[in-house]
Amino acid sequence: MENYIFRSMNSEICLQGLSAELNQEIHELFNTLQALLSRFDAASDVCLLNSSVGSWQIVHPLTFAVLSDACTAFVETDGLYNPFLGNILAAGGYDKSFEQLHPSADTPSYIRHRHSFTTNQLLDFDHANMRVRLADAAAIDLGGYAKGWAAQLAFQYLLGRGCSQGLIDAGGDIIGWGRDWEIDISHPLGDNKIIASIHNEGVCAIATSNTIYRRWRNSDQTVSHHIIDPRSLQAANSDLIQVSIIADNLTKAEQFTKCMLILGVEDGISWLEQHWPHIGYILVTTHGQILTKSRQQLAK
Repeated sequence: MENYIFRSMNSEICLQGLSAELNQEIHELFNTLQALLSRFDAASDVCLLNSSVGSWQIVHPLTFAVLSDACTAFVETDGLYNPFLGNILAAGGYDKSFEQLHPSADTPSYIRHRHSFTTNQLLDFDHANMRVRLADAAAIDLGGYAKGWAAQLAFQYLLGRGCSQGLIDAGGDIIGWGRDWEIDISHPLGDNKIIASIHNEGVCAIATSNTIYRRWRNSDQTVSHHIIDPRSLQAANSDLIQVSIIADNLTKAEQFTKCMLILGVEDGISWLEQHWPHIGYILVTTHGQILTKSRQQLAK
């Protein structure tokens, strides 16, 4: 069973340990979710919702599920993970698919555009009819959460198909199971420098986010990145530049990386220890310090 690599959801997806048939099925699943959830595809469910504020829209069951989970994450993190910042990202220059933007190697600056922010729930769900309504003048942007959610869904699907081992690497959001996979974490500023190697026990989900890779230069030559602090509606400016979270659920791991990047070292570690003490992390600070904590196995 060779590695199977394809591009979807603006990332390179690598599958390991699967049969040719399962590789193709997971490929199709990712492409389906890309078509449903893209903020830049006018035919997607997300674009349809963003362009029809206040109106009920029938959406695909997968769209309904991921939006429901994203809203749960929004509540559980007290709004630190916020799927309603599409307008803020667009105003800051992220108004097209990332590969079409003008990348920059400079230090990110604040996004200048400001909007009012609400911690109220902005989506209404009609479970009986599989309909969703965007209730305020916001715009949905699931970002990396959608990719992590897709990989977690793929993992659960593969388990249901009797797949006892495998690994899914969705652009750095990784879940491995059934054997001792060695997963490396790279330094965001190093030339392929490895800062940690993780050997999974059982199911191991690792998500990594940073403020270095997805940044761009605007027409006025200011530089922005994609991690928005929902409290200020500006680009996050904490003392962390990269966060890797180690957990048993990739969707959770993905959302926590964003929260930690926003909160910074002191507040982030305190927040994580208070709410999710079993989760492990590898943090890289703006000064190059690396802080780690091993994941604790949950009691069976």
